[in-house]
Amino acid sequence: TYTWDLVQQSTTPKLAVGDEIVIAAKDYDYALSTTQNTDTRGAVAVTKNNNSITIDNKVQIFTIENGNEEGTFALATGNGYLSGTRRKAGRNYYNQLITATSKSANTSWYIGFTDETTPYIYNEVSEKKNGNNYEYPNYYVGFGDDYDWWTGTYNYYFEAVRDASNRYDYNPENISIYRRAKHENTTTVNSGYTTD
Repeated sequence: TYTWDLVQQSTTPKLAVGDEIVIAAKDYDYALSTTQNTDTRGAVAVTKNNNSITIDNKVQIFTIENGNEEGTFALATGNGYLSGTRRKAGRNYYNQLITATSKSANTSWYIGFTDETTPYIYNEVSEKKNGNNYEYPNYYVGFGDDYDWWTGTYNYYFEAVRDASNRYDYNPENISIYRRAKHENTTTVNSGYTTD
């Protein structure tokens, strides 16, 4: 297991190509997992301690690469790139947070903050709507849940939340970003660096 440090607006150094990150729920002890559902990514329990998080091999680790669009990042999974998109089934559309095999606008993410502790991860894509008309929605990485009335429990997951209004400060669900230390060992990790 590894301990990862919370990334906030004032964190230095800033996120950069080559960093390894995990995406977690801001207010719950869950992180985005390696499990791919039809339209969502699974959520797995993690241990949080103040501004750090301890994970296991069920948590998806992303390596930051350059995205296709200027100012964007691609989140490499090891076998592809995290993608926010949608699929059509009959007359219905379903948002998808999936792994794509190659980079595109759907895998090119803007990562920033609306305040010190509230990050956002979103892309900007072009989608054909009707005939030759196009719209330009954003897909945000969000944390969601469904209540199962039969079992009396919640199902947690990470999803692509579609927003067609192009509101750059829109934050549909609470998420947090944690970064692996550059020089990590088995002793104390503080602010991304070991104490020795």
